[in-house]
Amino acid sequence: MCRVMHTAKSSKDTSSTSIVISTVMLPAQITLSKLTTYQVRENYKTRLQVLFREYPSINFGGRSWGELNEVILGVDVQNQPWANIWPIVSGESWLCDVAEHLKHNLGLGRNNIAVISGGISAPQTLDGIQNYPDSAFKCKAIDVIGIHGYFPQEDEGTAGTNWAKMFVPGNTLTARAKGEGKLLLVEEMSYVHTEHGLHYKQAAIWDQGNALNYRGIPWLYSKLNNGGEGTTPTVSILRDDNSAVGALKNILKRAYTSRSNFDWSKYLSPPPALSNITHVVMNPYTPEQSDCTFGCPGLLCDDPDGCAPDLICKNSICVSPSSSKQPGKIGDSCNSKTPCLEHLTCSSGQCQECVARPSLQPPSIRAVLPNDFRKSCELDTTSIFKNANLRFCAKPPPFTSPSRRGNPCTNAAHCDANEFCDWGTCKACTASDGGCLGTPCRSNNKCKTGFCNTYGYCDYPGLKKHVIGPGARAKARSGPMGPGTGPKGQRGGPNKVVDQAVRIRIPEEGVEATGTV
Repeated sequence: MCRVMHTAKSSKDTSSTSIVISTVMLPAQITLSKLTTYQVRENYKTRLQVLFREYPSINFGGRSWGELNEVILGVDVQNQPWANIWPIVSGESWLCDVAEHLKHNLGLGRNNIAVISGGISAPQTLDGIQNYPDSAFKCKAIDVIGIHGYFPQEDEGTAGTNWAKMFVPGNTLTARAKGEGKLLLVEEMSYVHTEHGLHYKQAAIWDQGNALNYRGIPWLYSKLNNGGEGTTPTVSILRDDNSAVGALKNILKRAYTSRSNFDWSKYLSPPPALSNITHVVMNPYTPEQSDCTFGCPGLLCDDPDGCAPDLICKNSICVSPSSSKQPGKIGDSCNSKTPCLEHLTCSSGQCQECVARPSLQPPSIRAVLPNDFRKSCELDTTSIFKNANLRFCAKPPPFTSPSRRGNPCTNAAHCDANEFCDWGTCKACTASDGGCLGTPCRSNNKCKTGFCNTYGYCDYPGLKKHVIGPGARAKARSGPMGPGTGPKGQRGGPNKVVDQAVRIRIPEEGVEATGTV
């Protein structure tokens, strides 16, 4: 099965939005079990040859599909070739072999049609690399890393929170993609039904698109039809805008003018105008019965005061400061040398609790929650909401302000990914600093973030280092005989030689009674 991405050519340095996805089935007319692996591969290449070189297009003067770069953005080598298989076979060559066949032999490269990896091992987990193993990044014929993922709304996070975490600018994935000359595309994402119910479907779809727009990653919604929906991820395109398709259309329009961190100009022409909005857009589809509509754990934020008073905005996500043992939180000791978090006040040697600015209340009986994004805030001088024992949270300067003090820290994990811990305070990285997120490195001491990842880039220290592949943890084992040995001095792995006597027990044959059955 091969997948073709169709597009109306949208944007330079923007998310691609006007993309429709179709699947081309390549039927096998012979029994694959009777073929060798080589023959199966060659048979697949023949099918691709027929489709992209010999099959004439009806609406474009009989031209071959491999030339239609005005309507085809890219072609997957196959849809999820190792679906739900991870890790894939060590040193596999199929992925790059087929990619080279598409790019060079069938001429997609000459016609500026991208070759896409195709969601290699199916849905992506937040802390895994199922969709971007070394075999994809090291293959020069692959232009775009296609990522598939399905994330539900959670109690402390929106459906888009995990997308925002995955694509922190300059982290392992984004820095490596730029270093290897790859583009990133989320080519499968959709609504995942949860116990919250269908009235959250619009909000969940919108939140995912909003997070990807904010991170500058093009995306595709994977489940569209013209029929029913039910509790499935499907969105019917024939329903009115009060249903799920309304939220999808809304966020797609916003994607069209959203800026990207990658240059797609080779495959997409620019839109008429680009948005200059850098603030996180609030979700207009959040149900009124939601426990919170603004500043809750897991929600996107773009400013220190974009979260509830007991949270902080880190890497554009509202998180609890206690999860990373962040200094300066509510209740911590403070003085001139050990300050509080920027929105808190130090009083009597302790970081004081504060309250959010309340929202203007309607004349009706129904009250409005504090920080309701649909309403305006009360002025600080309004006495009706003041508590004698609590102060309104301070409003720190924006993250980009040169006058910003920065949150207290003891290590880089207490700061944003684009900051470093400098003498107890988070400081923003600049281009002249070096050693910040995404910078090439050879050791941890070369990174101001304190963490040089496996692929040689300074990464965010709050993430664990992934060690994958056969024998990847061999060096981590130790014993009396040195690295790579077990606790009893026996070398690990099938290729290790053990120079010691081994007792082998060979079972003896005995006499069996006959005629007992």
